[in-house]
Amino acid sequence: MTRSLLVPLLVLLAAPATAEVDASLRTSQADAERLADAVEALRGGDCEPLDVVVDLGGRFVDASYQLAMLFAEGVCVEQDLPRAIDLSTWNCERQGDADSCNFLARQMLSEGSPASLTLAVPYARLGAYEGHAPSMQSLGWLYAARNGPYYDIDAAIYWYHRAAEDGLAAPMYNLFFLYASPGVRHAPDKAREWLERAAEAGSTSAYIALARHYESGSPLYERDTKKAVFWREKFRSTGADASRIQTPGLSRQ
Repeated sequence: MTRSLLVPLLVLLAAPATAEVDASLRTSQADAERLADAVEALRGGDCEPLDVVVDLGGRFVDASYQLAMLFAEGVCVEQDLPRAIDLSTWNCERQGDADSCNFLARQMLSEGSPASLTLAVPYARLGAYEGHAPSMQSLGWLYAARNGPYYDIDAAIYWYHRAAEDGLAAPMYNLFFLYASPGVRHAPDKAREWLERAAEAGSTSAYIALARHYESGSPLYERDTKKAVFWREKFRSTGADASRIQTPGLSRQ
């Protein structure tokens, strides 16, 4: 992780775990609508409203987060991950913005080393303790990481449940994976329930998992060629990259 995250992390560790964003730092309803319209246009390929996001991003934390994501993804600006990290670090550590904190946690998750996973935990916790579902998903993954310093399957399941009940598909799929894995918290009925809920919520990982179970049959599902074809076709209709879902495992999404 970049050096800019290591020193400011001390600020976060010293801050209350339930920091809240000052309401005055959030866009008004009218500005929020302008921001949403501008971001939608930018992501659709129309770069003209970029100045709206830049202007609002200089004054409001939620707009600053959107600006950081544009730099992270290179949408209508030259991709600049260090700048995205700097903006997110300020938004998270100084303003307590859960989206920004979770972005930082996910950057560390992507590195995957024990040291980076250790640094990710305080960022994920800040949003998770405030009920921010994406942060709960990230925290669940951190507890489920066998090479991480906080490996705790019961804690992972707890946070995945919290995030899943908020409607996120990825933690639903992860609950399926944990409940379907022998020797972890094996519970076939729960595994089927969460796999089907993940599919209903639009998880492409769930689509391909159902297709595979039905293709060959498994302890969870009897072989059913028609259902296998249905889920394969549903997966293909999303345009998702099948090569990225060849090996079953936990979703970081």
